[in-house]
Amino acid sequence: MALIIHLVGDIHQPLHCATHYYAQPKVEPGHKRPELSDAGGNAIGISNFHDQYPELHQLWDTAYKLNFSNGEIKSGPDLSVDSTTPNGDSVKKAAKDVQTVQVKTCDTCKADFAAWAKETHELGCSTAYGLLGQDLEKSERTLDENYVKAAHDMACKQMCIAAGRLADLLNDLYGN
Repeated sequence: MALIIHLVGDIHQPLHCATHYYAQPKVEPGHKRPELSDAGGNAIGISNFHDQYPELHQLWDTAYKLNFSNGEIKSGPDLSVDSTTPNGDSVKKAAKDVQTVQVKTCDTCKADFAAWAKETHELGCSTAYGLLGQDLEKSERTLDENYVKAAHDMACKQMCIAAGRLADLLNDLYGN
């Protein structure tokens, strides 16, 4: 079940379903064929993002908990695996934070993985890469507050959609 949860979450993250193809001199270790792509944003450094991995892909992995202040981007704290319970205060606060954006009712909750990936790919192209503007090949850039807000809002929406789809999938697999 953990793998199902992980994969349903991943298929809703825009840079897990998109990449930009071009000659790239720097790619995180372990990513194949760096001469062909930016490895889903791993090769695009973000100068004002203060995280263990300050690149575009990591920004999108943590976009639901980003803070932008004085031109700097930081991700909020992770939930503690050791002390978190399903109905605990930290989970309720995290859920409330994610649900601050308006989410359209899930039109395609039934398990259609190809459609989900295509939908997320389009978001990766239009928003994750599209809002970067020209010169996608620039390997390091500084992001503004508008980009960070768009990433945050989209990540929250995608998490809510993924949660609905995951619940529907688990009900189909294991019953109500």
